Amino acid sequence: MGITENVMQLPRWQKEEIPTFHFLSLAKFLADKLCHRSSERFALVETGFTRAKNAANIMMKNLMDFAAGSLGFYILGVQLVGAGMTAVWALGTGLAIFFALKKLGILRVSEKTELNGLDITEHGQDDYASFQFFSNI
Repeated sequence: MGITENVMQLPRWQKEEIPTFHFLSLAKFLADKLCHRSSERFALVETGFTRAKNAANIMMKNLMDFAAGSLGFYILGVQLVGAGMTAVWALGTGLAIFFALKKLGILRVSEKTELNGLDITEHGQDDYASFQFFSNI
């Protein structure tokens, strides 16, 4: 093994890693800052409105609210955020595709084809030959 082969093999800690962005991490961060951190602020405000002997009870109640809220968010909230973000992504992608197809003019068939029916135009036959809207009886 020569010197150049040793130089080419970098140690694991020196390898450059590409940072990745995760939408779920952003959602968790925002939920933590907007929702969970507000319980500490509310605990201070609520403690200021109560008598001194109830301060410990108020703080413990808000601590338990924070613990239950955090657990509930990580059990249910993460799933709801993931489902919501998936729905937003699917809606945005679908709208972009339909908008592009509409601008290209291939989203709809011609008016003549629409009046004749797609069964006759695409398949060469009427699929519901015995079906009638009106009869002469």
